[in-house]
Amino acid sequence: MIGNIIKKEILDNLLSHKFLFIFILCSLLILFSVYIGAADYIESKREYDANVSALRERMQPPATIALFSQREGYSIYREPQVLRTVVVGVEDAAGRVTYPAQLYENNLSESKHENNTIFTLFGSLDLMFVVKFILSLCAMFLAYDAVSGEKERGTLKLTLSNSVSRNQLISGKIIGNYASLLLLFLVPLIMSLIVLLLFPGITLNGEDWLRLLFIFLLFLLYISVFFALGIFVSAMTARASTSFLVLLFLWIALVIVIPGMSTIVAEQIRPIPETGRLAREKALFQTEISSEINAETNKKMQEIPQSYTQILNELRETLRDVNFEKFLEEITKINAEIAAEQSKLRGAAAQEITEKTIANNALIDRDYQLKKDSQQSLAKNISRISPVASLTFGSMTLARTGVDEYDRYIAATRTYRQAYSKWNTNNPDFTVDPQTRIPRQIDESVIQTIPQLPFRPESLGELLKRTLADFALMATMTIVFIVGAFFAFFRYDVR
Repeated sequence: MIGNIIKKEILDNLLSHKFLFIFILCSLLILFSVYIGAADYIESKREYDANVSALRERMQPPATIALFSQREGYSIYREPQVLRTVVVGVEDAAGRVTYPAQLYENNLSESKHENNTIFTLFGSLDLMFVVKFILSLCAMFLAYDAVSGEKERGTLKLTLSNSVSRNQLISGKIIGNYASLLLLFLVPLIMSLIVLLLFPGITLNGEDWLRLLFIFLLFLLYISVFFALGIFVSAMTARASTSFLVLLFLWIALVIVIPGMSTIVAEQIRPIPETGRLAREKALFQTEISSEINAETNKKMQEIPQSYTQILNELRETLRDVNFEKFLEEITKINAEIAAEQSKLRGAAAQEITEKTIANNALIDRDYQLKKDSQQSLAKNISRISPVASLTFGSMTLARTGVDEYDRYIAATRTYRQAYSKWNTNNPDFTVDPQTRIPRQIDESVIQTIPQLPFRPESLGELLKRTLADFALMATMTIVFIVGAFFAFFRYDVR
């Protein structure tokens, strides 16, 4: 009997204009979003390759190592993630390049929308956007009249008057409608995978395909939550119109209001300082420490000639009138010694300023990151009331386009600044030719000594471990709503 109910539900859906409209809409939006995402990734990858090539060209002679102590010198470009084709995440809003020579740069620079901010108004039309807003609505639209609609049409009482239990009827309706939902979801997704396979310039390795599979599973769980919610509300209301209005209100609350409110509440409870203020604090510290150290250094530099006063007086008395050429030679030698000691003091002062500035910046950055992590954690915990949070955080994590991945990359660049500064100041043989004292040109031997950015993308196992809570939360929500639908239907007045 339950098999006949499932078959009836599937056929009713397949033959309805509602199902055909939803199927066409979902197919067009999914294919369009994946195609746009693939084209956008190719453009980002092309720009990344061009930037890396340009950097390599700037590192060819006659460029000198001194050039790479400037902002426009040595740069590190962040490579775009291939799965941004389906989940853009924060990639477009976040910066794409860092300059390790800068002492108090807090974030990456030159985001994609930095000079064209209008594109930040509505977000990216990626596959996650389509699933978050369109497919969740479609799932509820498919289920909102599963019970209340049949009651209005009088078929529910007629069906239960036969030898059909309430358990069989509600089970058949859930399975049949869910099978129809899978058809709406999976067919366009398979078509989108074909688009990715055939799109020139996109190459996915084995781990990328596995991450993509888990992202699709997360999408499926998300729309399952709203499908189960639709069945539950339908079993709680007597009219289909009432069910639709209640579901629309819940959808607005879960998809729009709660995620937006979570960040506002977190900002009020756990505020963090503005990055501009941090930059000013760093710049002020560098100015103060530079003034202090330079004043002390200038005092020491003035004392150096005084230490040679007695030697100079003795030279004047013994050599000036006797052997003037010898006198000039000795004076030149002493002046060279004085200049060398003063130059050594200036170099030591510059290195001390750099080291203290970097250490202070690291403390400020660490304190800022702790406050930022605390705020983000609170916002995430509040937003967990909605399945949108699990969908967003989970899919971004699996695609490596989320906030956590960006923060890890920022932390790596901060660590790298210290290593790069040490390389730039502690290797005089690289900076200046020891024989001619002329700034040395960049060559392959120098390039090989430049430190590498200490960043390693998380493995699939690590990503799944961090997204396990998102999978569990959405699975739990689905089960709770389905169980609630069963209990509500057992007490449902079919008259």
